[in-house]
Amino acid sequence: MQARKKKRPLIRKPLFWTSTAVAAALVLAWWLWQGLYQGPHRLHYVLVAVNGEPRKVLPGETLNLHPHDRVRILDISTNIPLNMGIRLVADTFDVTALRYEEMPLTRLLPGDRLFAKSRHRVLIKRVNEDLGEMLWQVQPLAEDWLDKVNRTLDPKRKVALLLKALESMPEDRRFRRRLIEEYKALGRWRKAAQLLEQAANASGPDEELLEELLEAYEAIPDEKGILSVLKRLVKVRPDDLELRSRLAELLDKGGDAKAAIRAYRELLARIRIQDSLSVLKRLGFLLSQAGRYKEAARAYEKAARLDDSDPNIYYNLAFLYSKTKQKKRSLRALETALKLAPADVEGRIRLAEQLLAQGDPAAAERYLRQVLKKKPKSLPAVLLLMKALEKQGKKSQLKSVYRRILALDPKNDTVLYNLGAMEYETGRLKECVPYFQRYLKAHPQDADVHAILYEVLRKLGRIDSAYEHAVILARLRPKEADVYEFLFEYLAAKNRDTEILKILKRAIKANPEDVTLREYLVVTYLKLEQNDAAVVQMREILKRRPKDVDLRLSLARLLEKEGRIREAAAAYREVIELFPGHEEAEDAYLRLRLQGVKGGEKGS
Repeated sequence: MQARKKKRPLIRKPLFWTSTAVAAALVLAWWLWQGLYQGPHRLHYVLVAVNGEPRKVLPGETLNLHPHDRVRILDISTNIPLNMGIRLVADTFDVTALRYEEMPLTRLLPGDRLFAKSRHRVLIKRVNEDLGEMLWQVQPLAEDWLDKVNRTLDPKRKVALLLKALESMPEDRRFRRRLIEEYKALGRWRKAAQLLEQAANASGPDEELLEELLEAYEAIPDEKGILSVLKRLVKVRPDDLELRSRLAELLDKGGDAKAAIRAYRELLARIRIQDSLSVLKRLGFLLSQAGRYKEAARAYEKAARLDDSDPNIYYNLAFLYSKTKQKKRSLRALETALKLAPADVEGRIRLAEQLLAQGDPAAAERYLRQVLKKKPKSLPAVLLLMKALEKQGKKSQLKSVYRRILALDPKNDTVLYNLGAMEYETGRLKECVPYFQRYLKAHPQDADVHAILYEVLRKLGRIDSAYEHAVILARLRPKEADVYEFLFEYLAAKNRDTEILKILKRAIKANPEDVTLREYLVVTYLKLEQNDAAVVQMREILKRRPKDVDLRLSLARLLEKEGRIREAAAAYREVIELFPGHEEAEDAYLRLRLQGVKGGEKGS
């Protein structure tokens, strides 16, 4: 007999589902409580649709957008249940609107931001708690800028737009290129040059770019800029002879002689010998200016081998040889130059100077005669001819040359003197006077000429004129006493005794031992009845001629006349002592003693 199976008790279905619901509610509550309040809260990503294409943006990432992009925020992934309390915040536009509908950024952004690179910080918050952020970078495409420029008619407005575009996207070369073209069209070449320089510096040695930059600097014009570009182009095209030639000429023009010399030499190394004449001449000139005379001479020598008909080459060689003390070569070069330049008057004068300096006056005379045939009134030539004739001793020809000089230069002191001297030396006294007189107008203190005129005028009987020179001569040469006799006789004859005194006093001051001058002075004093002064001078003479009996006797007489009896007796006694038995002195001495004068002095 089979055993009966024990039946399980039936679960009551309503109670089960109620319990299940309560449990689920509790779990949900716990989950919400944990998610909302226990933290930490995390932002996983934000899902953004751009033009219908979803993009996941992680916290801290940058989302690159175009102003015309249509954007919508599809999802914000966090660990917060049901994203409760989650919100989006942006300072510059209403980002919350994008959670509800798709729209282009142009509707949200201010108009001035559409063509500018802008950054917008979008914060993800739960209530006031920051969960994370993302950066939206909105930037128009280069094509947008270019399209706007193309649609703009005002050239200045175009430039302004391109400048903003370049500032916004400096890496895009199209803006710089377009801006360069606009600057060129407006004639703003310096601005164009600045941009081209930036491009050249960024790209390195670009031949086409450098050519364009050269065009800009030429249009400004800016020689410094042109020079800079030419130097760079020469490195790019080292065999471009025209370019090298232009560089050398510009360095030369700018005064950079050292660099110009180097550039000309580099050019010479690349051109054919037969094409190097002009370069050699310029190189020689620059080396000469720099004081590098030997190098300059070598350059001109090479030039002379290419062109032996250019007198200037030989003029330069003559100068350079003289600087390097090659006197013979210098003369030969100058002679060659003059053969090639028969009308060169100045060159012949220079050659004559050199020949005179080197002691060849005959050759100098030959060239000077050639000059004077062409320019008879050339004063430098006539003056040099005078020197050449003087050195050769050709006195017979000198006088006519002197007169020729004087006709050209009436105030030439040297010639005036020389003509006067020649006339004087040949005994033509009357003819020499006007020359010396004209000479003295410029040299009034020349004592030699005054002396000559004093002598000549006396011989010619022009005593008054001679006197004028004698007075000056006495002042200029007070120690030369020869003129004083004439002055004394001339003035005494005219009773101009006061003037005689002035002259004689100066003369005696300069010549205190000259007895003759004192004798003139004694005569003058006596004539003016200034006897005391005459006595003083007579005693000064006797100091120098103590045995002059006549003077002592005259002194005694003068003293007696003046009533100076004691002094007169002493004077007579001195005469007796010098010449015992002198009757006049003895009689006078005795007479004075009889008058009661005692001769108590020595020997009395």
